[in-house]
Amino acid sequence: MARLRGVARRLLPTGQFGKAVAVLAGGTLVAQLINLVLSPVFTRLYSPSDFGILSVFASLLALWNVAGSLRFEMAIPLPEKDEVAASAASVAGICLVGMTLVCGLFVALLSGGVAELFHMPALAKYLWLLPLGVLTVGLYQIFYFWALRKREFSALARTRVTQSVSRSVVQLGLGFWKASPLGLIIGQIVGGAWGTSTLARAVWPDRLLLTSVSRRSLAAVARRYRDFPKFALTGGMVNSLGLQAPSLLVAWTYGPTVAGWFALTQRIVGLPMTIVGVAVGESFWGVAPTLARDDPREFRRLFVRTTRKLLLVAVLPTVALMALAPLLFQLVFGQAWRTAGLYAAIMAPAMLIQFAVSPLSKVSYILERQSLQLGLDTMRFVALAAVFVAASAFRLSATVAMILMSAVLGVSYLIWFAFYYRLIHTYHLADGTETVSAEHDDVDEVR
Repeated sequence: MARLRGVARRLLPTGQFGKAVAVLAGGTLVAQLINLVLSPVFTRLYSPSDFGILSVFASLLALWNVAGSLRFEMAIPLPEKDEVAASAASVAGICLVGMTLVCGLFVALLSGGVAELFHMPALAKYLWLLPLGVLTVGLYQIFYFWALRKREFSALARTRVTQSVSRSVVQLGLGFWKASPLGLIIGQIVGGAWGTSTLARAVWPDRLLLTSVSRRSLAAVARRYRDFPKFALTGGMVNSLGLQAPSLLVAWTYGPTVAGWFALTQRIVGLPMTIVGVAVGESFWGVAPTLARDDPREFRRLFVRTTRKLLLVAVLPTVALMALAPLLFQLVFGQAWRTAGLYAAIMAPAMLIQFAVSPLSKVSYILERQSLQLGLDTMRFVALAAVFVAASAFRLSATVAMILMSAVLGVSYLIWFAFYYRLIHTYHLADGTETVSAEHDDVDEVR
């Protein structure tokens, strides 16, 4: 046991950053263990087709949530002054209300066409829940970034658990009631929004900062962080398209059953990313902006060290998954899900590279080089789209499409790492003086 602890200390981040990762990973671990333990029950209550409909709905919700606050919520951790951050949060909230109304109009006009596009007529009956999901999950995101700013990592960890419990309770209850796939969809929305009140209570003493918000401060913050809706919104949409494209393209090409198999594959193969990768990414987002301003050399060392350790942590589980996934999926989830295990073995190498690189992808936003991320996200989305256009044109099997998609994703994330490393190296040599001075100028303007 002592030897294992020693190995963990060498592989995982240390210091203040490491403590944050440990807290967030602990909460996420409990949350995902709940999902993992209950997954065999879900796969017997709901069919692969039900999971396919959920995957498309969840992908659409994720895309709308990127645009919900026009990415102004991502600016909340960046200013030195809390008053400026409060104005950024207010701008994000105003944008969220507007985008919720736009989403409602989209559903009213196009729900039938969207369902037909993905060969899922039943989906049209559930798209009316999409605006509700955009509003509730968008509010959670605003409080989430404020909690990152205040480094309320314990509160974030608690929300991981409450979200998982609430999602599972709703999905189980409605599953036994035979409300499929409605139970999966309602559980998805409830789980995504459940932690909002927890985070609101954690940061509630900061409510007095709202008294500093004025029309002038809102306008100044909107100007200061205009690159977020200008570049980060477009980049975020393309990034989200890259993340959601596999689910959407699989459904578009092969229908709901194959989409359901792939959804379970993502849920299980993505477990390390969800448990450790998300925790590392959140902690990096909470710590890195300060390092980038005050100690660019340590910022660079943190990036390289964390990427290397993430890669080492995930190598052995990836090899095991490649060898055993089809058999394990059949034994655990039932005979109907063996194909999902085959997809998991195919996707494992790409997920390994994603696990090591993706958690630190906020580098471009922290250094306010959103246009770089836009280019990288566009590259990945175009490559994925090309795979499934070719699969449809040449009538390739779903298995062949999975192999091509795994290769494209793996190469894409390697290219990402090369660009991030170059960006940080250049910033390190410049000591971050340009970005810091610009920050001070705009803070003075807001005051």
